[in-house]
Amino acid sequence: MRIIYSYNTFGGKRFPSAFDMKMAKLSVTSLRASTDYEPYLYTDLRGKDIFAELFDMDYIYTIPFTVKNPAWWNAGKLEVYAMQSEPFLHVDFDTCFMNGFSVPEDADIVTEKLRCYEKNEELERYGYIGIKEPSKLVCSGLLGGITDDMWGILFEKSMYSIAQGKEPNFENLVSIEEYTLSQIAAAWKLNIKELDPRYFAHFQGENKQERFGKIIDNLCKMYGI
Repeated sequence: MRIIYSYNTFGGKRFPSAFDMKMAKLSVTSLRASTDYEPYLYTDLRGKDIFAELFDMDYIYTIPFTVKNPAWWNAGKLEVYAMQSEPFLHVDFDTCFMNGFSVPEDADIVTEKLRCYEKNEELERYGYIGIKEPSKLVCSGLLGGITDDMWGILFEKSMYSIAQGKEPNFENLVSIEEYTLSQIAAAWKLNIKELDPRYFAHFQGENKQERFGKIIDNLCKMYGI
């Protein structure tokens, strides 16, 4: 099982803030301290320089990334999913791990959680149309599973949507990843397992520093960061 991160600077157009880097250090440090997993990073040349201090150089892979528009910031993750040749879990840098964290290795898809899907015409209009509508959405902050054709299909369908040329809103970004994958999972009747929320914290959403700054600072002190 590979625990993988990704970061696309889009040729230097997108860089992590100081607080983003603090969360990245916390994520990688807590993973190593709490588990036996080794972190891998997929990034571009600029990203390699930024994150070199956090990763063993043997576990950094530089790739050119197909999507060049920073507005589609999550497209790089989809490309990385499709590149995997063994079971994996992709995690965001705003994730902290605790002792006891483990990843099920007998599921088609592993996710941080499933949430009920409420009909959303924007997701459906921009997503991959034509297969079974999902009853639940597969969340993507921590996402992976076995290597299968679904990850290549997910990337292919998402690239088709991106090629429509629109500047994305939030629903578009969710649609190319979570909605499309959830449709595939429903149509193929895939086995999905959720990670145990007791053993990780995902500090997701906007205004992270204002909402989670004190918590992050205390966790960093605990890990000597």
